[in-house]
Amino acid sequence: MKKNILPILGLALLFSSCAKKEAISKETDNYRYEFSELSLSLVSINNYSKSSDLDVLNAESISLPDLFKFLVNDSIIVDFKEDDLKTINLEVLAEEFHKPSTLKKDLFDAVVSELQLKVRKTKSKVLELVIVDSLKLGQHISENDGSNSSKTYQSKDSISIENVGFKAFCKIINKKFDINTISDNTSSYINYNVKFDDLEQFKSDMKTKIGLELKNTNKQKTTYLISKK
Repeated sequence: MKKNILPILGLALLFSSCAKKEAISKETDNYRYEFSELSLSLVSINNYSKSSDLDVLNAESISLPDLFKFLVNDSIIVDFKEDDLKTINLEVLAEEFHKPSTLKKDLFDAVVSELQLKVRKTKSKVLELVIVDSLKLGQHISENDGSNSSKTYQSKDSISIENVGFKAFCKIINKKFDINTISDNTSSYINYNVKFDDLEQFKSDMKTKIGLELKNTNKQKTTYLISKK
C-alpha cells in the first residue's frame, strides 16, 4: 500500500497546480476584479452568484459565454467563431464599489487580452415577426397554449414546431438563417411545418400559410464575434 502513496500524492499535486492559471487582478477606487482560467478538469462546476444593484459577480466557475453575457449590454449579441471557446471556464470575482464605473468594459477587455482573443463588432438590421392575417394564424394556434412542453424538429431545409411561442420561434429563425428577429408576443403558441430552399421561400410560405411576416424595423443589433487571434 505504501508504494502507491507517492504516485497518488503526485497526481493530487499535479491536479492542484493545473486546476487554474495565474490570476489576473485589478483594483481601483470604483471596482476590483480577479479572474483565472480553469482547466478542463473543472468544467462540470458552473455555479455563480451576481447582484443587480451594484455589479457583483462571484463565480467558482463560469463559462466564457455566460461571463460575456454578464459583461455586455443586453442589446448586444455575443457569438463565437470557434466552438471550443464556449467550453472555456473561468473563476471570477468582480465587485463594483460605486456607480458609475467601467468595471464591465475593463474586465471584458482584460479577459479578451489574457485569452488572446479578437472581437469583431458588426451591426445588422432587426426584423420583427408580426401577424398580418389573424384568420390564417388562428388555424395554427396551439390548443395547449404553452401549458405543455414545446417540440422542435429541424433539418437543413425544414422546420417543424409544436406549441412554440413567438419568442422561441424567433430564436429558431435567427439561428437557422443568421438574422436578427424579435417579437413582443408572449401569449400565442403555434404549430407549423415548412420546407424551404432559402430565407425568401421560408418568408413566403410563412406569410401564405400562417399569416406571419418578417418586417423591417428602424432598429439595429450589434454583434460581437469572438475568435482566436
